[in-house]
Amino acid sequence: TIPATYDEKLGALITIREEEKEKIAKTIRERGRITIKDIIQETGIPEKYVEEAATNLITKGTIDAIPTTDNTQIVTIEKLKKEIIENIKSKPKIKIEELSKTLNINAATITRIIKILLTEGEIKGTLEEEKGEFISPEAIKPIAAVSKTIENAMSKVGYEIQEIIGEGGFSVVYKALWKGKVVAVKLPKVLGIETIGKDLLERFIHEARTWSKLKHPHIVEVYDYGATPISYIVMEYMSGGSLRDRLKYGPLPVGKALKIALALLDALDYAHHYGVVHRDLKPENVLFTEDNTPKITDWGLAKVLLEASSRSGGEFRGTLLYAAPEQLDPKTFGEPDWRTDIYQMGLLLYEMLTGELPFKSEEPVSLMFKIINQTPEPPSHKNPQISSQLDEIILKTLEKKKEDRPRSADRVRMVLERLT
Repeated sequence: TIPATYDEKLGALITIREEEKEKIAKTIRERGRITIKDIIQETGIPEKYVEEAATNLITKGTIDAIPTTDNTQIVTIEKLKKEIIENIKSKPKIKIEELSKTLNINAATITRIIKILLTEGEIKGTLEEEKGEFISPEAIKPIAAVSKTIENAMSKVGYEIQEIIGEGGFSVVYKALWKGKVVAVKLPKVLGIETIGKDLLERFIHEARTWSKLKHPHIVEVYDYGATPISYIVMEYMSGGSLRDRLKYGPLPVGKALKIALALLDALDYAHHYGVVHRDLKPENVLFTEDNTPKITDWGLAKVLLEASSRSGGEFRGTLLYAAPEQLDPKTFGEPDWRTDIYQMGLLLYEMLTGELPFKSEEPVSLMFKIINQTPEPPSHKNPQISSQLDEIILKTLEKKKEDRPRSADRVRMVLERLT
């Protein structure tokens, strides 16, 4: 017989030894998905003890696993993630109910895991919860046609434009081939000499040249740039999507958010040492490679593109949410500098951890007032997993006065590193 032990945490009599439970846990972890019958055969432990132990291990969190809908199998979350990814790859547009039947896991759990995979960047696409389906990017073709004017202009400088992969208020990004290599080509919408003048075009080239000199593992690399026959910047192709894509489905786990923040702060510290300031950090400007390496894009272009848009009748949209007090009121707070990046990095960290920004309003004037005057609510009030030390450093980066913020990106990085 197997002696019984009383589990105080569960308040129940457990009729299996710890070594037997560990043997079962090891078997489940190694197999990933396994039937109760196979656990019995592989461990030699009687059925009634196996079922009891499996429930105990899952309930206490000893193994990160769940039972199938019909309770005939145990599946680790890691294995389930892989199975969902495989099914999505084989069928770009798939119903959650179909996944539920195929994997023998309830639909609510499938939906939850898909959201996690999206925030982790393991899959790309859109989760349509109301329709109960997941749609991969491949299912949303065809992509908008590329104009012949763009194709012809870029072919003259050696680039074969393939498709539009992104579009913002000021620019369009294309996927292109260059010397057999896949690259991204950014074409500002209004940066033509006849549209906004020679001075801004020269500044555009200056900013592109400055960006091209930044060589860091967490800064998007610039390969080429030019002003004729049209102005353009050629960058490394980032196939992993943006931080904005990952925040669509809620906040990131604390560990993931800190890992991304550490990488970005390292890039900022490097750039600041060379006198380069970004001034437009936001989720859209943090891109990921296929292997989920985060990199900052659009260095130095924000101010030029904003002025160009203004000259050509465009409007300033979107970036206001991520503006620092000094960008809205330089007379009171001084001109933007490297500490503006530290403030915006604080906003990114706040949003990654809570899924929202500290200052919100539909009205621009009201939003500006809040950014300049309102004290941000501690992020831990919105996410109890955030420690008091993490609260403290985030709020420090969001100080209204530049001189009250941490003196460098590296100082913030060192504090966060101690918290990981």
